[in-house]
Amino acid sequence: MIVNKHVSGFLDTNTYVMEEDRHLLIIDPSDHAAVLERCRDAATVTVLLTHEHFDHVSGLNRMRELCASSCRVIAGETCSERIQDTKANLSAYADVLAQLGEKQIPEHWSPFSCKAADITFVDRYAFRWMGHGVELFSAPGHSAGSCCIVLDNMLFVGDTVLENNLMVKFPGSSKKLYRNVTVPLLEKLLVGNRVTRVYPGHGDVMSPEVALGLIRGV
Repeated sequence: MIVNKHVSGFLDTNTYVMEEDRHLLIIDPSDHAAVLERCRDAATVTVLLTHEHFDHVSGLNRMRELCASSCRVIAGETCSERIQDTKANLSAYADVLAQLGEKQIPEHWSPFSCKAADITFVDRYAFRWMGHGVELFSAPGHSAGSCCIVLDNMLFVGDTVLENNLMVKFPGSSKKLYRNVTVPLLEKLLVGNRVTRVYPGHGDVMSPEVALGLIRGV
């Protein structure tokens, strides 16, 4: 399967798009113009959220408008709750982040909320998409609503594994939960041959070995 990555400018956030016969699977919908354009003619759009932070859901409202009844959103129960709150999704603080990074924030980011996900889960959710197996696992730490997604032999981790630095200082972050819950989960997924590529919410694809080294250093 071909994974198309689109990088949204403000925080260099990755959106991943997979397509099969005009059916789209989108992980972390940014407001990237190319991502939104691909939704216009799609037969169906399935959206998966790795967590609730505004830069990872900045295109969700527009995507739902474009796709109407053909769009369904799947997220952890906590993530679904927190995208509805401007403080929990951090969009209430986006202007501060923009000032710190000396960047211009898009007007619609300050602040915004999203409707609840169509399908939610607590610990794990599995389904089939166009013949491919998909599993979502709760992975708290970076945020209260974080999850990891396995699609075939690919692991999408959002901000749960980052090359530069795992941020666990936001509202809803927990280093304790990360170490006690998420690190064991990631080690189980990354050891062996189940996963061959790891796709983070920021930066480039990495190997399981690199990802293991990063999480064990937290």
